[in-house]
Amino acid sequence: MPKTIIAGNWKMHKTRAEARTLAQALVDGIKGEHHLPEIVRLIPIICVGESEEEHGAELTDSVIRRQITAALADLSKEQIVPLMIAYEPLWAIGTGKSCPTKEANRVAALIRATINDLFGIEGEIAADNAVAETIPILYGGSVKASTIKEQLNAPEINGVLVGGASLSAVEFLPIIMGGRTPQACFSG
Repeated sequence: MPKTIIAGNWKMHKTRAEARTLAQALVDGIKGEHHLPEIVRLIPIICVGESEEEHGAELTDSVIRRQITAALADLSKEQIVPLMIAYEPLWAIGTGKSCPTKEANRVAALIRATINDLFGIEGEIAADNAVAETIPILYGGSVKASTIKEQLNAPEINGVLVGGASLSAVEFLPIIMGGRTPQACFSG
C-alpha cells in the first residue's frame, strides 16, 4: 500500500527557503529519471498556504497560484496524477483563528483551476478538468471536531490533513468520529 510524504508542511513555511528546498527536492524526484515516488511507492502531498500578512493584504489567490505553479512546473500530466495538494492557511494554524469552510472550499477550487490553467490545451478542457479532478485537495488549517463535517462536505475539499490534533487521542478521536465519511482523512 502506498504511503504519503509531505512537502512544504506549515512548519516549513515559516522558513520559506527551507520549504522551497524540500518541495523542490520532492518535485525533482518526481521529474527525475528515477521517478522517486514510484520506486518507493510514496504519494507526495504538496502543501501550500499564505501567511497572515499575505492573507490580510488579500494576496491569497496570487500566493496559492504562485506556489502551485512552482511546485508543478515542468511536470507532465502523468507525473501529477499521484499527487495530493493540501491547503494549509498559515494564519489559521495554531493561532486560534479559523479559516471558514466557504473560503477553504474557494481556495481548493482555485487550486484545481490553477492545475487546469497549467495543463490546459485549448479544445481539451474536459480532459484537462479530469486531470485536476483526480488530484485530491486536502484542507489542513486547524482541523477540529467542531468543523470536520462541514469541511468534508465542501464540494472541492476531498479530505483533511490533521496536524497537532493528531498527537492527542482526546482531540483526534472526535475528529475521526465526526469525519466518518467515504472521503480521505490524513494525519501528518
